[in-house]
This record gives sequence, C-alpha cells and structure tokens, in this order.
Amino acid sequence: MKKEIFILCSEPPEQLGGVESCVREQVQGFKSRGYDVRVFHRGNSGSDFSRQIMKRLSHHVSDVLYTYFIGREAQKAMHEGVAAVFSHSFAGWYPLHVHPACKQFHLYHGTYRGQAKAIRPYISFLGYQKLTWWDSMVLERMSGRGKQVFSVSELVRVEVKKFFGYDSTTLGNPLDMCEFRPLDQLKCRAEFGLPLEGQIGLFVGNLQHAKGYPMARRVMAAVPNVTWLMVVRGNTESGNGLASSIRVMQDVPRAKMPQLYSAANFSLCTSRYDAFPYAIPEALACGLPVLSSLNGGSNQFLLQAPLDRLVVTDPNNFDGFVSAANELVSRPEFYRDAVLTQVKPAVEQWMDRGNWWKRFGNITGL
Repeated sequence: MKKEIFILCSEPPEQLGGVESCVREQVQGFKSRGYDVRVFHRGNSGSDFSRQIMKRLSHHVSDVLYTYFIGREAQKAMHEGVAAVFSHSFAGWYPLHVHPACKQFHLYHGTYRGQAKAIRPYISFLGYQKLTWWDSMVLERMSGRGKQVFSVSELVRVEVKKFFGYDSTTLGNPLDMCEFRPLDQLKCRAEFGLPLEGQIGLFVGNLQHAKGYPMARRVMAAVPNVTWLMVVRGNTESGNGLASSIRVMQDVPRAKMPQLYSAANFSLCTSRYDAFPYAIPEALACGLPVLSSLNGGSNQFLLQAPLDRLVVTDPNNFDGFVSAANELVSRPEFYRDAVLTQVKPAVEQWMDRGNWWKRFGNITGL
C-alpha cells in the first residue's frame, strides 16, 4: 500500500495564484516520488449544502468555516498510511489528531499581519484589526503550532519569528526551469499580436492594493514610450480608462506565460507586500530584467549590482520607480545580460525542481 500525503489549502490548486502554483508543484513532486496525494480545499470539503450556505455569508465568516470543514475532512480521512500533512495559509489551524509516524508541516506564504501593515492606508480600521489579530495572530499562528515550519522567503522567515515566535526554515518555491526559459522574442510577439519593434514592459499580478496596482498604473502612464502589458488575474474593472499604450490581458493560462515574458523587454513589480512573487523568478528565468519594490523575490535575487539599481525600497517612491524605469529603458540589453549571467543561475540553483526537491527531502526526510 502506498503512503499518502495530505495537503491542506484554501483554494482549489487549479486556480491561478502563487500558493496554488506551489500546491500544484507539491502534488506533482510527491506523486513522482511514489506517494499518493490528496488535496483538501474549499471546493471539496464540507457538504454541498454547507458550501451553498457559505457562498451567501460574508467572506469574514465563510473563510473560517471553510478552513474548519477542510480540517474536519482531513481528520475524517486520516489513516495510518498518511506519511505527512502539509498545510498552507491558515488552512492548517484545525487541530488534527494524527498517528505518531505522521509528520506535520506548515508553509507560510507571508503573514496577514505584515500585509495589513503594508496596505493600511487602503483598508478600514476594522479590516486592519481583523487581518492583524484574527487572521494572523489567531488563525495563522495556530496553523504552525506544533509543526515543522517553513517560510517561502527570508523576509517571511523574519516575520514568522517576530510575530509568532516560530523558528522556520526558508524553503522557497519550486519552478519548472525547462518551461520558464528565454524564447525567441519576435516569434513570441507575433503570437500575441504585439509590436515587433520597440520596448514592451510587463506587469503581472492582480489589481489588489497589496500588489501595488495604483503605483504600477502611475508608473506606466509616466513612461509612455513603452508598450505596456498588464497581465492580471481576476477583476479588471479598475483597469478602465488606461492610456492607449497599455494593453490588458486577463487570466492568461500559466502555460502561455513564458512566451509573454520572452516577448517583453522588462517586467514591473510594484507590490506593497509580497512574500515571494512568482512573477519575479519566472521573469528572471526567461532572461527578463525586473523593476521591483522590495519583497521576498527581489530581496533574494536582485540586491547585487547592477540590478540593485532596479529595486525601489519604498513602495510609495513614485519618482524612484520612474527614474529606475527610465534607466532600464535606456539600457535594456545591459540589464538583460546581467540577468542572464548573474541571476538566472541563482534562480536555477534555488528553484529548479530537482534542486528544490533534494533540499526539501533532506530537511523533511520525505
């Protein structure tokens, strides 16, 4: 009988998103190592009736109920063949009773307390308190209690220690480096009907405040001699009224992202809070320079000269973003060469599937 791995997460792993990408990689990796894998999420936990009821509730209430049902379903399915339980976000707060040989792990993709502080100007007082104390200091902290704890970046590791008192290991996320690689730029542009000449800038994310969309919009408007692509997930309503130099692409399949990165000259990441944005290492793996705020990805890969010139430590520093953007536009090949020679090898060493799973196996024994 095969050993089984349980993975607990909030959203179905088929969705777009960083956590979901990480879960998909874990599923594939565990299966390739001979385990059966079962993923518990809001789409398959609880009864059909309970899911219908929760759709009518405020997300403040439904989020907690969903994670309760996720934990309860995992508990009901628990058996002696489960080798490990791996939880994400605050889907791990439910106190599971496992057999002595079952290992429990939790991966922090950031903290809601850190995010609340970063987006404080954009949310209500009650929203700030909920994120800080209920979501973070209760549910997130409970999710890591009594488990071996990992963080996706060094910045998150520091937050987890400061806020929750847990010593965690910086694990990062795996990336398929065979998929994300430099491709022929002209062919990629032709595939999407993009201009074959001139520079193209790329913004990958969503329109939430944590991703710094208002700043990205200002920067794109201030650098009009570039064709801008906004590749966004979910709602695009606030993308109305954009300059003619900006094109919006919604919910692009992940399989198409290497072509989009390769079609562009550089990428823009203005996040106010981002634990480890996939958009940074994906772009770097495709040879694309990244103009970025300080976050888990830029902190790891972009703080050495000359690419540190493209990191803006204050997410409110509009002039800093514009100055760095103009610098990048003036010397795109110089920065591309720096990415290919300095940073792409570092991304591969840290995130390549083979390297990541070897590191993970050495730490966990799985």
